[in-house]
Amino acid sequence: MELRLVCCHFNELIESILNKHPAWKPMTDNKILYECLEHTMQRAYPYVLISHWMDIDDPVIWRGTYLSFMKWQKVLVNEPTIDAIVSTSNFGDVSCVCTFDKYIAIAYENGAIANYTVDDINQPFYLAYHGTGITQIEFWYSNGDVLVVSLGDNNDLNSGECRHFCIGDMEGTLTSYERVGNFISPGSTKNLPLRETQQLIAHCYVGKNMKAMAYEESGTVLFVYWADIEGEKLTRFRFIQEKDWCRLPENINASFQRLIMPNITFFFAIGASSIGSTNYYENEWHEYNLAPHFGSNVRSIALHAQILIFGLDDGSIHLLYIRNYADVMDLEAKIQNSRKIEVDTEPIVDLTILEVDKKPCIVAVTEQKVHLLMELRLVCRHFNELIESILNKHPAWKPMTHNKILYDCLELTMQRAYPYDLITHWMDIDDPVIWRGTYLSFMKWQKVLVNDPTKDTIVSTSNFGDVSCVCTFDKYIAIAYENGVIANYTVDDISQPFYLAHHGAGITQIEFWYSNGDVLVVPLGDNNELKFWDLKNKVEIATNGFFAHNISSGECRHFCICDLGGILTSYERVGNLISPGLTKNLQIRENQELMAHCLVGKNMKAVAYEVGGTVLFVYKGDIEGGKLTNFRFIQKKDWIRLPDNLDSSLQRLTMTNITFFFGIGLYRIGSTNYYDDDWHEYDLAPYFGSNVRSIALHAQILMFGLEDGSVHLLYIQDYDHVMELEERIQNSRKIEVDTEPIIELTILEVDKKPCIVAVTEQRHLPAASLALKSFDKYQRSLHSNKTESISTFFTDNLLTFIDFQRRRLSKSLWKKIFEKLDFRTFVGLRMVNREFCKGVKKHLYELEVWRLMCYEQTLFDCRTMTMARRFPYELITHQSEVNDQDLWRGTYSSFKKWAKVIESPQNTQLMLSVSHLRTNITCVATFDKYLLISFENGDMNYYDYSAINKNVPVFTKSKTFCKADNRRERHKKSSILLGSQAKAKTFCRTGEGRHFCIGEYDGVLTSYELNSQDEIVPGAVYELNLRQNEFVANLCIDGKYITAMSMMAKAKRIGTILYFLAAIIEDNRVLYFEQEQEKDWIMLPEDLYEMRRLVMPTITFFLGLAESKIGSTNFYENEWHEYDIESILGSQITAVALHAQILIIGLHNGDIHFLHIENYMDIVNIEKRITSSAATNISSKPIIDLIIMEYQQNPSIVAVTKDEVILINFKF
Repeated sequence: MELRLVCCHFNELIESILNKHPAWKPMTDNKILYECLEHTMQRAYPYVLISHWMDIDDPVIWRGTYLSFMKWQKVLVNEPTIDAIVSTSNFGDVSCVCTFDKYIAIAYENGAIANYTVDDINQPFYLAYHGTGITQIEFWYSNGDVLVVSLGDNNDLNSGECRHFCIGDMEGTLTSYERVGNFISPGSTKNLPLRETQQLIAHCYVGKNMKAMAYEESGTVLFVYWADIEGEKLTRFRFIQEKDWCRLPENINASFQRLIMPNITFFFAIGASSIGSTNYYENEWHEYNLAPHFGSNVRSIALHAQILIFGLDDGSIHLLYIRNYADVMDLEAKIQNSRKIEVDTEPIVDLTILEVDKKPCIVAVTEQKVHLLMELRLVCRHFNELIESILNKHPAWKPMTHNKILYDCLELTMQRAYPYDLITHWMDIDDPVIWRGTYLSFMKWQKVLVNDPTKDTIVSTSNFGDVSCVCTFDKYIAIAYENGVIANYTVDDISQPFYLAHHGAGITQIEFWYSNGDVLVVPLGDNNELKFWDLKNKVEIATNGFFAHNISSGECRHFCICDLGGILTSYERVGNLISPGLTKNLQIRENQELMAHCLVGKNMKAVAYEVGGTVLFVYKGDIEGGKLTNFRFIQKKDWIRLPDNLDSSLQRLTMTNITFFFGIGLYRIGSTNYYDDDWHEYDLAPYFGSNVRSIALHAQILMFGLEDGSVHLLYIQDYDHVMELEERIQNSRKIEVDTEPIIELTILEVDKKPCIVAVTEQRHLPAASLALKSFDKYQRSLHSNKTESISTFFTDNLLTFIDFQRRRLSKSLWKKIFEKLDFRTFVGLRMVNREFCKGVKKHLYELEVWRLMCYEQTLFDCRTMTMARRFPYELITHQSEVNDQDLWRGTYSSFKKWAKVIESPQNTQLMLSVSHLRTNITCVATFDKYLLISFENGDMNYYDYSAINKNVPVFTKSKTFCKADNRRERHKKSSILLGSQAKAKTFCRTGEGRHFCIGEYDGVLTSYELNSQDEIVPGAVYELNLRQNEFVANLCIDGKYITAMSMMAKAKRIGTILYFLAAIIEDNRVLYFEQEQEKDWIMLPEDLYEMRRLVMPTITFFLGLAESKIGSTNFYENEWHEYDIESILGSQITAVALHAQILIIGLHNGDIHFLHIENYMDIVNIEKRITSSAATNISSKPIIDLIIMEYQQNPSIVAVTKDEVILINFKF
């Protein structure tokens, strides 16, 4: 198992390298006959629209096409297995068949349509009824859904491998149908120039190329047309040509049965005793009499991957490889090389093909059966499925599981194994599948006591703060941080959260809730406020404001039951509304406080603390149809005294299930259970050498998280083993996890494999129980020093090593890595050389290392901005959506270069002086190598930094573009003229996302666009909910996210309100805006009332510059901080910029200070940290603005005074 896992990762690495190789396109183009190329490609990738092979540049598709073609060549020699779909007698005979991906649709003469998948051909997953006999049936892949289209009269549907369009013919008029939601409507049409003597008998398309064939007076006419395709929509038909009439051979014409168009160039006609062929490039039909060789007449023909397939009257099929159409014309001679496969004794009336898991499959149809000819290897899968089906139905699983698992742990084990099934009580479960799965889950959990684990790590970003609490459900992990952020992960990708939510307050508890098919996460704030987030739609569900002291715990997450002062409330969700449902007053006394409650199906318990002891409340829920319909109070148990040592230092009470309860004190732990009337105390520190900080119990395995960062596992037979903890703890298994205290423990099942989640204040370590002994030993040796540790990530992509010392991996470390790769991957193979290792190392860098290094070593809030500045022509909507490792590598390099500006020598250059122009500079903007400088008189100069003379403007515009404010004045409502009909009071000047121009006027945000006539026109519009006397002071854009900060007076106080919006982007334009959040009004300190300027360097960090002080706040908090920097630096702060974690401060005396920040707390502590900043003087005049510039990967700063623009370069 060890070797296989590493080989798997290495194989994925090699696959990734191969998938990027550019040679697949020419190699495939040279290998496959042009006429068969697109058909082979489209069948291999049925969900990708192949409009034309020349438009495809993806090496993955070309490689897949090549491999598919080569696998099809094996059908000429490999032995097949033959499965059959047999029609029921009431359906009648088979009329026609079509296939798409894994789907098979069979139409019967009575109008029934049986739809199968190759996963289960024993019964259709869906039966449809046309109402009349069906002459043709085809698949249609539309808007992400697979549709089947049946035709009940003599007209035609378009055939071919490309099923992205549905084109029907009605008396020569072609109609492309369109689907919007659940409605089908006709779209583009094309009237072919059919004469009265002509009748369309077949048509076929391959991407945008289409052909139709009509019958006319003993011959055929070919019509050639094509389609304009935009996106995935057919926008127009174009008629190309009507070819000359071509006479059919007399024998075929006299007994003509069907015409087959296997592609758009090769055409076959089938008569009673002979067949014919022609192609697009000629005007003649050729006749072939194959009966003497076959000994039977041909009834059907198919062609795929250059394999010509004949279905015969005697029930056999013949396969023949053709190199080109010349081989078809030489059929009577070549046919002797064909391969015969006996399929049935009835005539093969139709032939088509499938690819099942990238394996070839021929579908041969008789009037009663549909035969699937597949490779022999598939028999193993079907046999395995048969055995699984038998095992899943065996009734012995229930008694065997019941006898094996302790009653108190049975339902919890079952519920975790089947999280989406509501296990009300184990006695209500009769499904052998669930009992079997529970048994197997339990047995796998026993292996964690002996197997060596692998450890993956989720590391919190510094600006989130410490971890507050964690919960898990199925593959989901929700982590709540002390600043109110909730990071939601799946085990598929723990390198980054798939969704970040913001509670707005510190979080004391977090739980999952599975409601109406959706997974919700429910955090409880330290202000007792409940909130609800839908993880599928990534939105907060609005409520009227709910409050609680505790949320019910336990494996059953089908209900959300909360306590507030002893009153239990079960919340209900209807659509996007959360409302309180059933309530139950436990009638706790004033001196009692409910500490925790837990539910397992319909059985529930709650524990209250009362003056040195605890009281247990027992109640249950009536459940009907998955709904909680009633609470029933059962019992209030007697008060139980806590041991004195435990009571005096009680830190938390853990209800691992509804029968076993644990109390954790500072130095000791205690336990009781439902059947006991005493608390028992245990001193485990003498054995552990450390105090217990957390406890969990699952599948009879008791888990202890210790202060020294280790986890101990102990199997318990029953509660008596718990009472003997001090003796039995010596049998526990110790796992070294971290050097920080394990403050919380929970569990996961990842693909039916056990996983323990151990939480420290800074990171989470899911330790999946996998047998990786030797690597685990190597890994532990690297964990000797936390600050220099290497966290090992086993992901679906590759085995990656991340250096926490914030540097590139050293050569010695790479040597160790490749020694391990060599040992594990190439044991028994002696073909690895240094050059190959270098190649693998190169590709490791190209894959995931750069992204992960950015995530580990750079600040989240600055990452997208830094990437956008480094790659200004790339639309970076959000860092989580970037998969191009070149972008991540460039971003990482940019961060490192900007970090050097603090200690690097500067080169200062006066770029522009306008003192002689009798006007002042108002603002400056940069993009790539370009600078825009605007003046008070309305003029604007445009500079190209790459020009030989950088100080000469490329052009000057006079009073046409914008009327700008003087930055020295306070915020006021002035207008910026963008175009003849566009105006704004401010626009998204800040932020690196320069792909959009978003302006604001009276609270209305407008995204402006440039149309085809080079006119500026308004696009998407969003109106902020501004109050009276509220105005927007500044906007900032970061990819698709926008923050707008407004100022408003309230009760003679001045404050700010933050609006957080998302732009929905499609085809590089803003379709519309969505408001994600409106934050509360935050009062400004009085010293900031005279704020001259509000600076938004990112969408999360905000700075206010006043006369004598500056202030700051951020997205995650509700408070402005103020700082007196002037008294420290000896001059007033007049400008601020932030880029790549470098805070740049411009002063009134012309000085500039540089300070590297690790997180927002460095800004909060700026009065202390500013003394360690690097400083330089560039002018004798006040710095009124600071702008970032990065040209040819070199950091630069543009400093602006009232009449000078100064460029600061750095020498590295």
